[in-house]
Amino acid sequence: MARKIMYLRKSRADSASETIQEVLAKHEGILQEYASREYGAPIPPEDIYREVVSGETITDRPMMQRLLQLLETGTISGVLVVDPQRLTRGDLEDCGRVVNTFRYTRTPVITPTKSYNLEDKYDRKFFEMELMRGNDYLEYTKEILLRGRIASIKKGHYIGNKAPYGYQKIFLDPDRHLQPTLAEYPPESAAVKMAFDLYANHGISLGQVCQQLTTLGFKPRVTDVWHSRTLHDMLQNPVYLGKVRWGWRPTTKIMSGGEIVSTRPRMDPSAYLMVDGLHPALVDEETFTRAQERFENNPRVKNRAKVVNPLASILYCECGKAMSYRDYFSKGRAHIRGTRFVCPQQSRCRHRSVQFGDLMPRVINALEESLANYRLELQNDNSGEIQRHKEAVSAIQARLADIERRDDEQHDLLEAGIYSRETFLRRNKKLADERQAAELALSTLLANAPTEQNTLAIVRKLSDALSALEDPTIAPEQQNFLLKQVIRRITYHTDQPPVSPGGHYPPHEFSLDISLKF
Repeated sequence: MARKIMYLRKSRADSASETIQEVLAKHEGILQEYASREYGAPIPPEDIYREVVSGETITDRPMMQRLLQLLETGTISGVLVVDPQRLTRGDLEDCGRVVNTFRYTRTPVITPTKSYNLEDKYDRKFFEMELMRGNDYLEYTKEILLRGRIASIKKGHYIGNKAPYGYQKIFLDPDRHLQPTLAEYPPESAAVKMAFDLYANHGISLGQVCQQLTTLGFKPRVTDVWHSRTLHDMLQNPVYLGKVRWGWRPTTKIMSGGEIVSTRPRMDPSAYLMVDGLHPALVDEETFTRAQERFENNPRVKNRAKVVNPLASILYCECGKAMSYRDYFSKGRAHIRGTRFVCPQQSRCRHRSVQFGDLMPRVINALEESLANYRLELQNDNSGEIQRHKEAVSAIQARLADIERRDDEQHDLLEAGIYSRETFLRRNKKLADERQAAELALSTLLANAPTEQNTLAIVRKLSDALSALEDPTIAPEQQNFLLKQVIRRITYHTDQPPVSPGGHYPPHEFSLDISLKF
């Protein structure tokens, strides 16, 4: 039996101060009054299609897709809408799909002011004009809104829907809900600061940082544990430097397989907008820059490749590139064989290569000096370890205080009758789980407070690395592994240009910046 149905959707023409639910309820009231007057009864709830998702095209609107499929069954005698533009404000393809579906299913479009029979060429013409007028209005509105967004961003406002991890979204003009920006959220920001410090300043891998954050009880917003991909994106986000960027990954539509597909490519820095934000930075510029340099210059060793370079992923040219380990053979009278470290972009940076036999003794001397210093300091506390430990303890204590505050709020909402008993018990259990995890992380930290054992561990690692370098029977792969336990990065500096083959080799002058992991 044929029946009439109703379609409701909020559009940009509606007041921005009204929620989707408020707009749909208002429009439903208008159409139900019309249905009761014209047909003697309102439209039943099961025949009302409410579009609650935002989407400019039919592809993005599931209720509209269901409605069009339903029309093809021939069981619908009319569709009630507030105005034709509610059906679509999309492009010509979407407009054509809507017109053809209603036309060839012989389904009228019914509004409180006019009914459109799309089999009639005049009604169809007026209906198409309404749809195209809606599309023109949509494009114009999008352009105006984009101008407003860009103007707001240039003032340092953060207009994203969700605040990045470590922040919460606030408004500098809360009464009018204007001037959006970010404020630090201590229960999360401590994890951000710790992640940057461990990765940029202490050479710890992404996987190890994830493991430490998870062990300490810091949780990402979606999953229960940290993953390297999440941390990778977070540590490259300039928002933590106090910046706001726009257009970094814009939604771009392309043709693929005969269909329009939405993609989000990462744009070149010159193609997007980045300005100083009004929100506070969580990391300093030096730490952020070191993290980016590590991302850019961290070489990958293939799993099947055999490591022959003890300084693989450790030694870098001052231009930023990891130096290559190359064997050479002199065809002159001496027939000299040897090994050198060479910058892979030597033709551009113009830095002379260095012999393995000249560089390695300096590395060994530097490690020996560090070992001697740590042995002298065995009676002193490691202030850096103690400070990091204090920051971690403070962060967890702040999280516990926040949990207690939320617990008090939940009890207040229960007493005021806003929370039902079931809601209170459900949320209180979730809060109790958070408290238990935080208390466990705090007890673990307190039980593992830095002591003299930390310095002893450093001495042991340095000793093992030195012993491996001085023992020719130790494989380069094992030497490299032990060196990575103590050295974060070695930067090679020289002002001497490369020497042409067969030319005179002057005495080599170079220096090394050796950054340890402790």
